[in-house]
Amino acid sequence: MEITFRGKREDNNDWVYGDLIQNEKGCFISLDSETSNQYGDGTDLYSTDWYKVRVDTVGQYINRDDINSTDVFMGDIIKFKDIHEGIEGVGIVQYDNCSFYIDTGHMSCYRWIDYEIEKIGNRIDNPELIREILEEG
Repeated sequence: MEITFRGKREDNNDWVYGDLIQNEKGCFISLDSETSNQYGDGTDLYSTDWYKVRVDTVGQYINRDDINSTDVFMGDIIKFKDIHEGIEGVGIVQYDNCSFYIDTGHMSCYRWIDYEIEKIGNRIDNPELIREILEEG
């Protein structure tokens, strides 16, 4: 399983993707990380580029792509359809109780392995979509 994070850079508001580093100075996304064998055990991690990101924008890749082969991250807004039951909706990808789920504003969908999903935006760049979800929910 690939573990990747994204966040918006503090200096120019661009999205960056990579490893997440958190410390007392904030949140950082590290690009092009490599593991050095300096100590022979593969635990010496270093990065060639890293950027400070806004903590409210950080989201993890959920290890699932949508119907257009687009990576889906926590905080993305998706359309979904249960391929067995025909139930359709729109919601935000969230994380709770060790699980990613879809929050529609009036229900939470935890078992969505049989859902066809399409990413239509994210909570940071498309806040108007969240208002629509909450109004419908």
